[in-house]
Amino acid sequence: MYQNKYSSLGALQLSHSTLNRYHLEDDDVLVYLHIPKTAGTSFVHILKQHFEENKIMQQPFMTLPKVDAESLAGYDLISGHFTYDILKFISRPHFIITMLRHPIDRVLSYYGFVREMPKNPVHEYANEFPFDQFIDLPHKAIRWHVYNQMTAMLSNITMWDEPPTEDDLQLAKQNLQEMAFVGVTEFFDESVRLLNYTFHWHDNASQIPRHNITRNRQQRAQVAPNVLERLAKYNQLDLELHQFAVGLFRQRYQQMVDELMIADQIYTHGYQQVVEQLQQANKHNKEQKRWFDIRFRQLEESTMDVEVPLQKFNLMQEQSTEDFVKNKIRLDEEDVLVFIHIPKTAGSSFIQVLQENFEHIANLPPISMIESQADLEALSGGSRILVGHVTNCIERYLPKKPLYITMLRHPVERTISAYYHTQRDEDNLFHQLACKQDLENFLKNQQVRNYYENLMARHIAADYPWQELSQHVDIIKQRIEQMPFVGITEYFEQSILLLHHRFGWQYHDHLPKLNIGNTPSRNQFPQHVIDAILEMNQVDLEIYHFAKQRFMLNYQQMLFDLFTTEHPSSATDAIIHALRIIYRQLVPLRARLFLRNLRTGNLSAG
Repeated sequence: MYQNKYSSLGALQLSHSTLNRYHLEDDDVLVYLHIPKTAGTSFVHILKQHFEENKIMQQPFMTLPKVDAESLAGYDLISGHFTYDILKFISRPHFIITMLRHPIDRVLSYYGFVREMPKNPVHEYANEFPFDQFIDLPHKAIRWHVYNQMTAMLSNITMWDEPPTEDDLQLAKQNLQEMAFVGVTEFFDESVRLLNYTFHWHDNASQIPRHNITRNRQQRAQVAPNVLERLAKYNQLDLELHQFAVGLFRQRYQQMVDELMIADQIYTHGYQQVVEQLQQANKHNKEQKRWFDIRFRQLEESTMDVEVPLQKFNLMQEQSTEDFVKNKIRLDEEDVLVFIHIPKTAGSSFIQVLQENFEHIANLPPISMIESQADLEALSGGSRILVGHVTNCIERYLPKKPLYITMLRHPVERTISAYYHTQRDEDNLFHQLACKQDLENFLKNQQVRNYYENLMARHIAADYPWQELSQHVDIIKQRIEQMPFVGITEYFEQSILLLHHRFGWQYHDHLPKLNIGNTPSRNQFPQHVIDAILEMNQVDLEIYHFAKQRFMLNYQQMLFDLFTTEHPSSATDAIIHALRIIYRQLVPLRARLFLRNLRTGNLSAG
């Protein structure tokens, strides 16, 4: 299903630009220009994980006159509220990085911060004057932080200089373009992922700390419109610079996702097929085809062995590397793993995968047939791996809450598949009815509707009346978030690889396909039938999209784990080199879907 659905690579346009990535060598210096109130303290904490403590220098900008080349010579990470002027003291090869934030939010955060810091030189002013008066005070430090501070710092203007101009703005933009990394506070988690990808570091975005957070700071909505207008006027240059930075970040982030998508496609289709289809898709574009042919010939001549994610996965297993075992879920002896098998979500094939990893698995009857802890103990035979068409109510018969895993499927496809399965299953309660009626009339039967309606949500939240599930969608989503694994049927192969990655299991290089029938696609049904299915599965549709978004994020993080280790193997370097050649817009639609699902809301300047 997956390969057929996405096997057409479409008309492609190869890009001549790729995302620059770097390995920090022993002589290299990473310079972080820390603009105040841009989540820099949390960001520095992440950076420190990659450097020895005695090789890190953090210094406030106020002491910049005391800095010289000799004092900086022994550090590999230099971080502080510096302007670009710091670079004149650095003679070693260096990479510059920074974070930007919407200027209005940054100033609001600054005001709240200095109110909480008694040692700050403007602390008394911040507590004496309300925000609308504070921003107009003539104090030098206040004006430095309130008026276009990002443009000033990124164009080499200090607190004691004249305010920045349009020329300084253009210089700041140029400096941003030349930086190795530019992050955006509004998309902090995504920024950390891009940072790790850029420098080949292990992705730790799921464990990002938050430091130096200003308590009780004002939000934009709490500030009078006329004050916001005034503040925007004071920060016209910074507003434009922030918008520019967001655009630059979006471009680089998309390049990263596209490269990871290529890795996914190489895993799914095979490297040679991807290359051939890329060549075929660009055969009418002579310039791009010539460029691609030259680059691909260079790749072939380099005799590099290009690995796929699965090969990298198995390699890391064999070596038991730190990156492989990091953030894995380990089942303790007392843990019970319950697979909630929702009908027609590829559950039979999924159970076969579990059986390859565990010697004893208990296949349970429906939850309605289990009435006590004694019943469950007798049915499970002492197994800690329980599977079946059960619901979350099974935990009432267990000594401790189990770890739940499940598979979800688009409710339209799941319903259609269930209907045709019912036609084939003579023991099914609705078998005769399904054989006599088409899908449209079958679903009009009240008993059928009562069974089919929001079936996925009912398995996850069976402790709530099914008629009231729409009132508990947030609780169902929380339960999905708490599950160590939720797969998506439409991405079955990817789900299985992610499952093994999350639990650290040995991957078997084949995928079972059980209980599969010849089911027509949704395109063969009238739209009013599809609408009827959606109408009766509104909760299922919402939780499916929620779970799919989380799956995309988890799958992306797995790719990071496989391809951006602290010390990449030659195989990893080889595939990264190959991805840079062929990465761009392999599957434009899927790339856009990934981007849309990887973000929280629209990735815009806000």
